[in-house]
Amino acid sequence: MDLKYWLALNKIPEFGPIKFHKILEFFDDIESAWQANLPELMAAGICEKDAQLIIINRSKINPDEELENLEKSGIKAITIRDNDYPINLKELFDAPAIIYYRGNINSLNRPCLAVVGARKHTAYGQAAAEKIVPPLASAGITIVSGLALGIDAIAHKSAIKAKGLTVAVFGSDLSWQNIGPKTNFKLAEEIIETGGCLISEYSVPTVANKQTFPQRNRIVSGLSRGVLVIEAGEYSGSLITATCALEQNRDIFAVPDSIFSPYSAGANNLIKKGAKPVTTADDILGDWLCQETLKLDKNESLAPADELEKAVIDALFFEPLHLDKLCEVCQIRINVLASKLMLMELKGQVKCSNGKYFKMQ
Repeated sequence: MDLKYWLALNKIPEFGPIKFHKILEFFDDIESAWQANLPELMAAGICEKDAQLIIINRSKINPDEELENLEKSGIKAITIRDNDYPINLKELFDAPAIIYYRGNINSLNRPCLAVVGARKHTAYGQAAAEKIVPPLASAGITIVSGLALGIDAIAHKSAIKAKGLTVAVFGSDLSWQNIGPKTNFKLAEEIIETGGCLISEYSVPTVANKQTFPQRNRIVSGLSRGVLVIEAGEYSGSLITATCALEQNRDIFAVPDSIFSPYSAGANNLIKKGAKPVTTADDILGDWLCQETLKLDKNESLAPADELEKAVIDALFFEPLHLDKLCEVCQIRINVLASKLMLMELKGQVKCSNGKYFKMQ
């Protein structure tokens, strides 16, 4: 029943993420925040002018209708106080208090990598994305991007082709008529059909504009552990995402390109500033595995988190096994097992050697 007040507050133009967090810290419950008077809003840290606008706009919104409209739309919503709210996104100081989604929100529970780049890409950029993304997706990493033309769309398609998961973040609401570009409409449907999801912080109706796209970019990077830039001009919008990632303490990766190409200046400059150059998926997988090995306590990392992890550990206790044999022993589909093995590698539980042979660390 509280969700209707979250939805209603999110409809107020003057009520952005920062103000939302102020009232969440001040009021005991969201209904009290919705009903707050001028002195109470000001006591929560909202300036008088904004507090007055909130009260005026609030009178035009019916929380029950907002909840009913959401249910009719087929769009779902999750708040920052819900257990399923993406952990990485929750770290941001300006994390959306509520996010809307279509599809499987649990696709964000895996390690996530943002892949961004030029809309007007070259054959080189496409080839690079199609080489690097599939092994990452197959390994269990969720590929996050913005469904834009060019590298974004190629990244989504490459993840789907590899039978992995991918997530698209929008600068508009998630009503079907506003999801764009229209040429990628079918791709948006495929993302949902293959177990991924569509994400937005914007309520219906919100059309994408010059202000919402930069806001969207902070979510693309915020959901992710790192950002991979593939082809970006000197003033590319992809660099906004990379800047957000730096501010959020995310890893920055970039594919190097010709010094003579106008499409490569942005990515090459990122490398000069310290981004890790990437030519294969192993450059990212190896980097993340190294970080986890250094960070995790060995005893904690070896403890199985679920029945499948326990089955894998039991199967590998005496000897290394090929991926196909592991599938047979654990009686699990290869794509599911590959995802689990990727997570177990990141946690330092198992190690892949000689291609597809796995052994205990």
